[in-house]
Amino acid sequence: MSKPIRVGIIADGLIDRELDDIEFIVMDNLLEEMSVDAKVVLKTHDVADIDTKRVDLLILDYGGIAAHGAWDIAATNVRHVIQWAQDHPSSALLLWTDFTRKVYENEVKEQFGELPNIFLMGKWSMAAEDMQAAVQWLGITPGGRNVN
Repeated sequence: MSKPIRVGIIADGLIDRELDDIEFIVMDNLLEEMSVDAKVVLKTHDVADIDTKRVDLLILDYGGIAAHGAWDIAATNVRHVIQWAQDHPSSALLLWTDFTRKVYENEVKEQFGELPNIFLMGKWSMAAEDMQAAVQWLGITPGGRNVN
């Protein structure tokens, strides 16, 4: 039996329950449906915290379009986690919201180029497929079997 995927979640904090809501969506609605054994080991609003825990799958939700200066803050946060993804090539990064994806595509992608361990969530209707692509990239098949 394989070890659980260690999941990290970073959210902007504009909504009090956002981290818990994302954890519920990811763990109960997506990974559980895929029968993937996973454990949340990091939930934070601070991107610097990713250096404190080893995670296999990092999810960044910076949908802070309501905050003043949100684009610049988001760009800084996305750069930080893209650098983390570059430094941790065996881990997967899922950019969770449309806003976060746009920041990445418009501000950051050119700086770092294409990284194989970065996954962009598209529309909410595609969340399960996006999550499955990231999980399969880690070598986990639906049903929880580690194929690495």
